[in-house]
Amino acid sequence: MDNTTILFNAIQRTYRNAIVAHIRSHLTDRLGSAGIEAVKKCFGKRNEQTGKTHWESISDAAKERRSGGTGELSTPIRDEYDLLGVEFFYNVFEAHFDVLCPAHSHKPNKERNQACQTLLTWMKQIKNYRDPVSHPVSEDIDYSEATNVLYCARKALDFCGLAEDSAQLLRLQTRLLGGYVGEPSRVLCEMPPEDEVVMAFVGRHRELGLLTQWISSGISKRWALSGEGGKGKSAIAYAFGRNLSERDDHGLDAVMWMSAKRRRFVEGTTVLVDRPDFHDKASAISAIIRLFGEGDSIDEDAGKEDYALQLLSEFPSLLIVDDIDTVEEDGEDAIQFLVMTVPERTKSKVLITSRKAIFGLSNVTTQVLGLSPSDASDFIKSRCDLMGIPVQPVLSVQQKLLDVTDSSPLFIEDLLRLHQTGISIEKAIGLWAEKRGTEARKYAIQREYDQLDDDAKSMLLALSIHGPSDADELCRGLDWQQERLVTALQQLRKMFLLPITGPSSVSSPKLALNRNTQILVKEVLGDSEAFRRTERLMKAATGQLKTKKSEDERVDKLLRRARLLVNQSRADDAEAEAHRVISEFPGRSDGFATLAWIQKKQGDNASARMNFQRAHDLGCSDRDAYGHWADMEASNEEWGAAAQAAELGMSKFGESQGLLFRIGYARHRQGRELIREGEVEAGRKHCKQAEEFLERARTKNDSEPRNYSIRFQIYRAIALNFEALDEGARLARHFALWQNACPNDSQCESEYQRLRGKYAKYLSSR
Repeated sequence: MDNTTILFNAIQRTYRNAIVAHIRSHLTDRLGSAGIEAVKKCFGKRNEQTGKTHWESISDAAKERRSGGTGELSTPIRDEYDLLGVEFFYNVFEAHFDVLCPAHSHKPNKERNQACQTLLTWMKQIKNYRDPVSHPVSEDIDYSEATNVLYCARKALDFCGLAEDSAQLLRLQTRLLGGYVGEPSRVLCEMPPEDEVVMAFVGRHRELGLLTQWISSGISKRWALSGEGGKGKSAIAYAFGRNLSERDDHGLDAVMWMSAKRRRFVEGTTVLVDRPDFHDKASAISAIIRLFGEGDSIDEDAGKEDYALQLLSEFPSLLIVDDIDTVEEDGEDAIQFLVMTVPERTKSKVLITSRKAIFGLSNVTTQVLGLSPSDASDFIKSRCDLMGIPVQPVLSVQQKLLDVTDSSPLFIEDLLRLHQTGISIEKAIGLWAEKRGTEARKYAIQREYDQLDDDAKSMLLALSIHGPSDADELCRGLDWQQERLVTALQQLRKMFLLPITGPSSVSSPKLALNRNTQILVKEVLGDSEAFRRTERLMKAATGQLKTKKSEDERVDKLLRRARLLVNQSRADDAEAEAHRVISEFPGRSDGFATLAWIQKKQGDNASARMNFQRAHDLGCSDRDAYGHWADMEASNEEWGAAAQAAELGMSKFGESQGLLFRIGYARHRQGRELIREGEVEAGRKHCKQAEEFLERARTKNDSEPRNYSIRFQIYRAIALNFEALDEGARLARHFALWQNACPNDSQCESEYQRLRGKYAKYLSSR
């Protein structure tokens, strides 16, 4: 497919259909059948020449393009909403923004208006681009233009919470022709995701040209990119590696990336990454072996070194070693190995990035300075586009901006983010000049943080604390539903605090801050109370919260008091004690479990259910809590929920008699009710499952002494289950077993007498 065809599929079939469905759904939910009339009012202006309203003209054109007219389109019109095209979305969203984007409707006017204008800007840009349907062109649409329009469409879909459709556009974007991201690798390529190193790379033609000359000249098998932090060394190395992987004219078999940069920003917490780190020679050798997809099973270090060098000789590669100078003193042997040994003893080449000059490499080092004026213009345009900032006012003060940022891409990006928060570009430059460097960046991140709503702040802190996280981890830690996460995610991406060029769906494997942003957030906000509370919540949700003995003793005392207050019929006071624990010691599951138990005792099942779930999400360590939860659901005849609660407990603590019984009994009740309602096959299936759980419960003997009667309940439940299955012979054998195991259980005799008439063939009088 050419770019024009790809763009048609993306805009007309995915973006248009998704937005139309969004409009239809939201207006119908709010206004019912009057929703379409609200749309028509947006196009009610009458043409003096034709006498028709704009909407009537839209309707006529749509009918004309289908089989009744030109036959250009064959898809039927479902309803009048289907008459809307991409060129009309601007009008509809401008008029009905609060209905179509309810997450922004209750925000302060300034913030709400900014959000509205941002969305409308994206929609207008899509409208203004060459639409391959309305404006056929003889030449294929170029890569940059197609990328831009797909970016705007993705952002609009993200804004509206249409994550799946946004992800579909991302997949289509990777098929565009003419960009290095879209070209398939022709050699083995082991590199991190693009947005983890550089987003929307532009310019740097001089540096890339020098690297191209080096790789083809044979002058040396090592090269270095050196310069201050933030000047773009890693971005240049990454772009060069990606370009090289798409060619096969350089005699290399692989392009591989390994980094010494620290990614463990939470002490004691291992942050998962998509590529190996190294910190000394041994770990660097292991990393190389893993990059080739080989097992790291050789025990001796000498054997591993020889094997790694053998691989690099048999498969000549470009090894890109990022930020090599960050290894600690005891890791200097890694520098010697990578910079000297690998190039000298193998057929591979090594490209390193370093803030300081590497001794002996002065003749093969490119000093990376700030952006050139032309590259700076391209960079500013790309960042303004990503952030939704008008570009001309920024370009008009470009030289001042470059002066105060030393033409550093990192500093330029952060200054623009400061401008994005609402400060004029002139004032942002003034503040940057006053504070300079790191202090200016800290000021920028603090101001951005202050601009966020509470949910976006919490998500920013969670990602800075926990590192790359999936949606489930964040929802558990922050006690959110997915919809709430989507709204916070959109705001962080709008503020450019989360990568924009990666997958936009919250269902993507990991969400992560830019590494520099993560460090800044920790430095600026690490001492705040909000950071402390969020850190405890995230650690609790991931099983990493370690509490001190003094805290445990304090919490135990408060929760014991809460339970005593319940026994004294002082439920309100008891709840207050539990809430005190939750407030003073964030992330403790026992506070929520106790609160849920109190609410269950008072019949507040909705609140209890919510807090039982919260206790589970925070790693509840009290098996009884799951029993209480299941019993509460069973008392309300919510058999599916009762079984699920017990199953959650069993997944955490393993099988126990009490939990097995609760699952089996709930399954039995579900099955019995289905059979009574005529769903015999489904009901019998549930009862068979119940039999399995109840039999496993019968053979266990691990119930607490206070639950001595549970064995009686298990035998009775098995009898009732056999009755539901109408299996009289097995019921007779079970009664014999029941009487022998529980001779003092009066229910055995009463149930026997009740069922004797029904199953006289199997149950004789006694």
